[in-house]
Amino acid sequence: MSLRCSLMNARTALLLGALGACAIPDTQFAPVNEEPGPDATLAIVTSATSLEVVEAAEGAIMVSLNRAPTEALRVSASTLSKKVALGQADLMFTADNFAQPQRLAITGLADADTVVEQAEITLSAPGVTSVAIATTVRDDDTMLLVSDVGTGGVVTINEAGSAVVRVHLSAQPTSEIRVDVLVAAGPVSVSAPTSRVFTPQNYDVDQLFTFVAADDANVVTEDVAMTLRSMGIPDKLATLRAVDDDTLNLAVTPSSLQVTEQGTPGQVSVSLTQQPAANVTVAVATMTGQATIDRTQLVFTPQNYSIQQAVNVTAPDDNDVADGSDTVRISATGLTERTAAITIRDNDTQQLVSDATPPLAVAENGSTTFNVTLRYRPAADVVVAVASMAPGVATVTPGVLRFTSADYATPHPVTVRGADDANLVGNSTTIRLSEASLANLDHLVNVTDDDTQRFVLTATSLSVPEGANKTFDVSLAYEPAGTVSCTVVSSNAAALPVMPGSLSFTAASYATPVRVTVSAPADSNNVSESSDIKVTGCGAPVPATVMAAVADGTMLHQFGWPMPFTSTTSIPQGMVVAYKVSVAVTSSLDSFGIWVPAAAGDFRMALYANSNNAPGGLVAQMPVRRPLVNGSNTADITPDPTIPVGDYWLVLRVGQSTAVGYSGPNVTGLQCVRNFNLPSLDDPWPATFGASSCTTDRLLNLWTNNFSQP
Repeated sequence: MSLRCSLMNARTALLLGALGACAIPDTQFAPVNEEPGPDATLAIVTSATSLEVVEAAEGAIMVSLNRAPTEALRVSASTLSKKVALGQADLMFTADNFAQPQRLAITGLADADTVVEQAEITLSAPGVTSVAIATTVRDDDTMLLVSDVGTGGVVTINEAGSAVVRVHLSAQPTSEIRVDVLVAAGPVSVSAPTSRVFTPQNYDVDQLFTFVAADDANVVTEDVAMTLRSMGIPDKLATLRAVDDDTLNLAVTPSSLQVTEQGTPGQVSVSLTQQPAANVTVAVATMTGQATIDRTQLVFTPQNYSIQQAVNVTAPDDNDVADGSDTVRISATGLTERTAAITIRDNDTQQLVSDATPPLAVAENGSTTFNVTLRYRPAADVVVAVASMAPGVATVTPGVLRFTSADYATPHPVTVRGADDANLVGNSTTIRLSEASLANLDHLVNVTDDDTQRFVLTATSLSVPEGANKTFDVSLAYEPAGTVSCTVVSSNAAALPVMPGSLSFTAASYATPVRVTVSAPADSNNVSESSDIKVTGCGAPVPATVMAAVADGTMLHQFGWPMPFTSTTSIPQGMVVAYKVSVAVTSSLDSFGIWVPAAAGDFRMALYANSNNAPGGLVAQMPVRRPLVNGSNTADITPDPTIPVGDYWLVLRVGQSTAVGYSGPNVTGLQCVRNFNLPSLDDPWPATFGASSCTTDRLLNLWTNNFSQP
């Protein structure tokens, strides 16, 4: 690297790098800082806060983060200026690459003026302070005077005739510019006015200077210097040639001519200045071939020498947008050659052309590609910015297309990719191709949604302790188009009921979890029931299932004498007989039990508290009579009261005399008989047992079925 390059500051080096003056790796612009601690505020770090680029040239800044983000962070680059194009709209940083500088290319866009422009580029990210990059676009255009003077810079004027020179500016000025014409001493003068004023609006429109050649007494063709001059712009020089008509010569009018591609032909008229002694053959040709002529030879006789013969000049269509020029040469042996300068106005307007058939169709996470060309060959490189109007709907790459005069007709591919989103709706956006001097090319993109609604559950299985609750949360994976409803159903609602049984979600609440409670009511068995809990509806084609099971810890107890005794005894109708029984475990009373060898009539049973070793107050009862069946009889009661540990009295009465299992003489217990019978089983159980006679006696097959939870 030269000493000059090595001493440049980063800002100058970046500018000259865009100009190709010296090569400096992007990494030289990466800041060298100590890594901040984890509590430092997350910030965007750039290699520079200002940048200079040249029109149609590219510069760059390097972008990184000062510390690792907690999750992937998208840094977006944007600008409101039409003077620059960004190489890409987004830079992605993660905990792994946050310190590795990423290159953001910035290209200056060509325009018609010569003004240095300013543009601001903003780097932004959610929750992070934005960073502004001040960008200066150096103009590469030079202000010049443009005239229609042909090859050689000579304007021929017939003696006593006139010629016109057309002038315009090469670039748009910022204010009025005056152009003066200066003519050296000689036989040619300029008609008033001798100056023209160009404005930012008419700078590229030709204005005319008219020159007149005086008739003189000599026979000499004379040259006079002509200068077009404007302050701050290089002079435009030409020679005004006054062709003498006092000797045999060619007379050509006009000396300059303007035609338009595929437009009306212009005419160059030719005659002789004097009568020839014999026929004169005149050759007509073009210098560059950009213009065409309808005649290449003219013949003048001593009779028609002074009659003008016309040569039609036309300009065929071409494949560029640049104005052209040519020169028509008129010559004959022994005569001074004459020329007519031809200015060709191009009739083409540059356009961006694509092979896309609108609207473009792409699916989320899918892509499609179309190709872009220029319609005509450009005079200089054309840099086109490519952007999505809604990157959240669709993204586009690359961000810049560059066309040259060599590859302008070569397809430049543009890829559009549908962005994934959290809803179920197709979206649309516009892909815009823009360049300051061209009409925008917009393509509508329809992005079809590839998402299918589904449920998001916090659990797919639950183990619910008996007598307790467990929960799971339900939400939707994608935003619905409107309010949607779902149902929650348990396949075993008795063992594992759910609440609530219906849910609803909106576009605002679809991602907010709704809690569902699964209960396992305590029961009198020790079976671990299970259930499939299904969530259906809400536009989700596939239900969500939670496999739930009861963690049953029920322990069963029988207090009394359930094992059939070998003998029986008859209990008369209406007799109220009670047997003292001990409850060893605090438990819930589920049912009463009685064993009879041969069923006869109905029965009712009750449980009374112990009061001084005799039945006291009523604790639980069969509310109605139940028919007996042979063998074991069970009578459920509802609800299931809790029976604390202690002594109780198990009481029986029957609707007619009934044989009940009866213990042997060696198995006895305390027995009490109420002093007043209850003749009908439909008579209610008294709140207190009442007066009774108690004694030790053999036992009946009576018991309670109880259950308890751990």
